[in-house]
Amino acid sequence: MVLAPVFGYLGDRWIRKYIMCAGISFWSIVTLSSSFIPKEVTMIFGVITVLTGILGVGAGVEISKRYRKVNPRADPIVCACGMLSSAPFLYLSLVFADTSLVATYVFIFIGETLLSLNWAIVADILLYVVIPTRRSTAEAMQIMVSHLLGDAGSPYLIGGGDYGGKTESTLLSFRSLEYALMVCAFVGALGGGFFLAMALFIEKDRKKAEMVSEGLVSEAEKIEDRIVVPKSGRSTWVPVSSVLI
Repeated sequence: MVLAPVFGYLGDRWIRKYIMCAGISFWSIVTLSSSFIPKEVTMIFGVITVLTGILGVGAGVEISKRYRKVNPRADPIVCACGMLSSAPFLYLSLVFADTSLVATYVFIFIGETLLSLNWAIVADILLYVVIPTRRSTAEAMQIMVSHLLGDAGSPYLIGGGDYGGKTESTLLSFRSLEYALMVCAFVGALGGGFFLAMALFIEKDRKKAEMVSEGLVSEAEKIEDRIVVPKSGRSTWVPVSSVLI
């Protein structure tokens, strides 16, 4: 926290996605090393979570950067592919939980890596579709909603669907928790669908945010309602039919 202003200063002058990658990697390691881990299974799961976070964020940034050269909608598409492709691996990790622990770990590793692809990209999207005077508010709202519906609300949702605590049967308790956790795969697929819908509007929203920031159009004005001449533009002759439509 002491270094937060320093990283904020660097983030304005360096690529903010790489700053975020470094921050996530650092705090993941700190959290893991400072946690009390009583069981081997918890240790393995913690290591998997740290590694997948680092790999997923780094891979998402690199894939998005390269794909953006050929497709301006690369950011939401990469996020959608990560979410949609993670769903089957999360499902398989639950299916194999009672038969093969190794397979479960492998599927969790792949699924969490794919889930982590969108972490830095979502933050970048938020910054370029919101005008500068409202970015801090937008970031705060995004963080609040993601935590409210994520790590704060999801345990209650999963626990609400787990009825295993009401029975003494170990198998029934296991199956109940297994089926409750399958909500994660469904939510992953649902999130991928929302990212695909975002890809339909991302270019228009980004263009309008840039034009509002430069003072070329007002926030309430549609881009289509106004002819914008670039600062370096020059006058030219156009047919009357091209103007009076």
